[in-house]
Amino acid sequence: MIKKLKQHSHLLHKAGLWLSFLCLVHCLATPFVLTLLPLVGERFLTETTEFYLIGLSLAIGLFLMVKDYNVHKNMIPLILLSVSVVLNYTGLFLVSHELEKYYVVSGASVMAVSYVFNWWKHRTFCSDHAH
Repeated sequence: MIKKLKQHSHLLHKAGLWLSFLCLVHCLATPFVLTLLPLVGERFLTETTEFYLIGLSLAIGLFLMVKDYNVHKNMIPLILLSVSVVLNYTGLFLVSHELEKYYVVSGASVMAVSYVFNWWKHRTFCSDHAH
């Protein structure tokens, strides 16, 4: 299975990138959706949704960025991903509910930037095959 994942890692790049942006949109939309559509908001915008979005995006990002590090030898995507983990963890578990949104939105933003930077590096170093 790992061999198949490595063969199709370009799809994981896209999935991880979209998941991190979906997480960011989720974080930014929460106040508006909860205000305008409480019934929809309480089903879509739960803490469980946050855990799944962040966790899945992190798992894909970690797999891709470690794999891609072996190609492009650039630590910046991994450092950014680590910063996003610290921000998300702090927001979800360590600070008050009032401050949570600032940490989680910052964490999702940094995670999205790490994906974009890694994807850019991947495309630069892997220009010899089609995506």
